[in-house]
Amino acid sequence: MDIGIPRELRSEEYRVALSPPAVRVLVEDGHRVYVEAGAGEGARFRDRDYDAAGATIVHDHAEVYGRSQMVAKVLPPTEAEVELLQSGQVLAGFLHLAAAPPAIRDRLRALPVTPLAYERIRTPGGPAPILAAMSEIAGNVAVHLGAVQLASPAGGRGILLGGASTVAAGRVVVVGAGVAGWAAARTAAGLGADVTLLDVDSTRLREAHFLLGGGVKTAYAHGFALERALGAANLVVLAVSDGSGCAPRILPRAGLQTMKAGAVLVDLSITEGGAAETSRPTRLSDPAYTVDGIVHVAVPNLPSSVARTATRALSHVALPYLRLVAELGVEAAAGACPELFAAGDTPTVPDEARPGRALPPGGTPGWWRRAGTPPVAPPGWWGDPT
Repeated sequence: MDIGIPRELRSEEYRVALSPPAVRVLVEDGHRVYVEAGAGEGARFRDRDYDAAGATIVHDHAEVYGRSQMVAKVLPPTEAEVELLQSGQVLAGFLHLAAAPPAIRDRLRALPVTPLAYERIRTPGGPAPILAAMSEIAGNVAVHLGAVQLASPAGGRGILLGGASTVAAGRVVVVGAGVAGWAAARTAAGLGADVTLLDVDSTRLREAHFLLGGGVKTAYAHGFALERALGAANLVVLAVSDGSGCAPRILPRAGLQTMKAGAVLVDLSITEGGAAETSRPTRLSDPAYTVDGIVHVAVPNLPSSVARTATRALSHVALPYLRLVAELGVEAAAGACPELFAAGDTPTVPDEARPGRALPPGGTPGWWRRAGTPPVAPPGWWGDPT
């Protein structure tokens, strides 16, 4: 199969779909890989690294799409890139199509293009392995970035998370005991903070209680507990998802009134529209803004701030699925690997309405039809990448 790796066009996206070692594996499998010149620069991978791995370096963005049967990306295509896609191509990456503008979905369906949506690949009864790799990094980075925004010059409350010998540690509240939430809680505890992890899934809380140790307190996220935790927090990390592709809105604007002035809110759910009413997408170079005295951070591509680590992690978990699709084709790969065709547990729900699907049945992107208008405005990176 001919596989293309274009340069990411979206502003401040430094990751690349595959690292040179991953490209070498595909080449050794007998596939042709076309890498756009400069695609790996943001992650400090040089063109000569890809050339040494056996890839063909292409100097035109459109040519990468024109030569490829499968296009591997990190973030969703821009509107300009959608026009470069061709009928029958496989588009792999974090596509977040439930939050995409209808015109984008209609265009992809009309071609048709087969999506390999990383965020929808799920092991049977388990997590999303590719999404989990980025969520782990996002949760880690969220705490570090939140700690920076807590500093007085940044407009924060002036709190050191680890405290001092005569001053109590700062309080961190993490809402959502998924992979991102666990990573954030672990990182905050490692910095010496007073950490509380909340969720409505008692199983995940029980696992966190025993695996994360005594440095992280756990609590069920009923309304009173959440309100009390927010009122005590210096740093709040929202890491919630219901699997629909549109994050549940758990923090209305009125909820900010319970928080301390200068506290920091990091919304990791911004890739699905945001879990706070006041969240809007920001950039790595300008990550924060203030609403009602609360510093907000809502960077959709937070793992891109550590692009080399993130690219290597992404390559490690995405490569097995890309190899399978490249070797067998879409339909055979979906039949051989349940992760690529993960139907829901409710048999009365039509195929196109079942959540968790990475590859649509028969190559037809039917599940796009279930995506309505998200409850929160789609992430800003669906628009102009400049």
